[in-house]
Amino acid sequence: MYKKVLPISLSLFLSAMAWTSPLLAADAKDETPKTNMQFGKDDMAEVEVENLHHSGKLLVKKIKVAESTIINGSLQAVNSEFKQQTVINGQLQAVDSKFNDLSVNGGANLKNIEVKGPADINGSMKLEKSKFDNTLNVNGQLTAKDSSFAKMLTLKGKEIELENCSVQDITIQKGPETQTLNLKGTKVAGAVTFESGTGIIKQDDKSVIEGKVTGATVQK
Repeated sequence: MYKKVLPISLSLFLSAMAWTSPLLAADAKDETPKTNMQFGKDDMAEVEVENLHHSGKLLVKKIKVAESTIINGSLQAVNSEFKQQTVINGQLQAVDSKFNDLSVNGGANLKNIEVKGPADINGSMKLEKSKFDNTLNVNGQLTAKDSSFAKMLTLKGKEIELENCSVQDITIQKGPETQTLNLKGTKVAGAVTFESGTGIIKQDDKSVIEGKVTGATVQK
């Protein structure tokens, strides 16, 4: 009986593969994208984190997030600070909190909030005692009270109500129905523009529009 002898080059190749295969597998494992996404209903309080990534319902109280916040679900924030970009794919309720860039794909209910960067809301929005230092886009209804908007306010809803607010400029994008802007004790320092050309502004005697009105009739 004779043993089959492999050529020397092939023997060396197979020997090398036997040693390197575990290393290659380890390298491939290390290249798998890592995520800190958490899942399910959860609560957090009085902590500082680098990133906040969560899928599900989340309640946070007195937390600070240094980098990105991504929530696939609903977020309820109380007395918290989000220093970089915040993306909510769901509902947002926030009280006594601060945001930088804010994007919400769902409804938002905010009270005593400050947003320093641009904000985009794809859904209805209710505001009270809140401050926006940059642009705000709302693709839905907006009801705001005792709030300020330092830059362009862009809206797309049927009924918009601003009570005791200060606004720079307002643009209302064209919608399928007649759109109405209700001003109560509100000052608009710049212009108001309805892209539809058929808008209605209902303005009480305590409200003022200092800029030009385009595409709407004013009812006092």
